[in-house]
Amino acid sequence: MKVLVDELVYKKIHDFYCAALLNHPSLTKETVDRKIWRMEKGLQILSQMQGFRTAWLKQDWIEQGWHEFLCEGFVFAYEVCIDGATNEQFVWIRDVVHGSLYH
Repeated sequence: MKVLVDELVYKKIHDFYCAALLNHPSLTKETVDRKIWRMEKGLQILSQMQGFRTAWLKQDWIEQGWHEFLCEGFVFAYEVCIDGATNEQFVWIRDVVHGSLYH
């Protein structure tokens, strides 16, 4: 199963780490790059999952019927979709929030 990531997700992660680099002098760009690399690898696990945890805390995620996945300190909202042309399932990661802000 393919995993697609919405551009909004990349923007939110980028914005989060830009702010973190400004506010935490001990955090380096190399550390951030490694975290993002591990995050991208971790998200590929969604392509192999069978059971999907339904979102339970963010109301807009619940209303959309999205699922959630925790990876590298972030909570990702995603949905399992079916490609109309090929009839194959894929995972579409729609939103993200840092775990400390997930409420």
